[in-house]
Amino acid sequence: MQREYSQLVQEQNNIVTEQKQVKSKVERSESLYKNLSSELSRWQGSSQNFKERIASLLGDTMLSSAVLTYIGFFDYHYRQVLKADWISLVDKITLKLSPTLSYTEFLSKPQDRILWQQEELPNDDLCIENAIIMSRYNRYPLIIDPSDQALKYIMNHYRAQKIQKTSFADSEFLSRISEGLQYGVPVLVQDVEKIDPVMNSVLNKEVQKVGGRLVMQVGDKEIACNG
Repeated sequence: MQREYSQLVQEQNNIVTEQKQVKSKVERSESLYKNLSSELSRWQGSSQNFKERIASLLGDTMLSSAVLTYIGFFDYHYRQVLKADWISLVDKITLKLSPTLSYTEFLSKPQDRILWQQEELPNDDLCIENAIIMSRYNRYPLIIDPSDQALKYIMNHYRAQKIQKTSFADSEFLSRISEGLQYGVPVLVQDVEKIDPVMNSVLNKEVQKVGGRLVMQVGDKEIACNG
């Protein structure tokens, strides 16, 4: 009877241990199920959001392209007027748009905007829009900058590329332009009240291929261009 009792006690202990293990597994399974359920809800939400973004991609892209192409000439107030007019026109052709479209977020990455702030770009929509337009230009931008805010940002942004400053009154002006074309060094021309005709070929990107080389005629000089 003593041996049977000991065996029963041992079996009881084994059952208790097994019960604890099973309970622990059940708790982990329930926790995993809850996590997966919330993850499923998140995936479903993301999927729905993705479908909505795809449906509005064409309209968002068209309006963002208009911002890049036309809006840089205008001040903040008139930019808002233009955007509202464009949205109204797009609505009339029943093209779908994101209801909360942010041009700055659509046209730039968060890490870009953080970097621009570190380079002393003011953190407002107008300045960020200007930085986006500058980063995506096809023609060289002309910047009106009475406060020198843009100057600080440009010099910081292109510091690693050894940006050079010059002006039409600079005796080394053509040398600076030549270096920029030959070596791919950014050049900032200041105090531009009117464009010197010598810059027409540069502004129009009149690059020619001569004997396997890319060259540009600037004034009376033929300058090799950085590819």
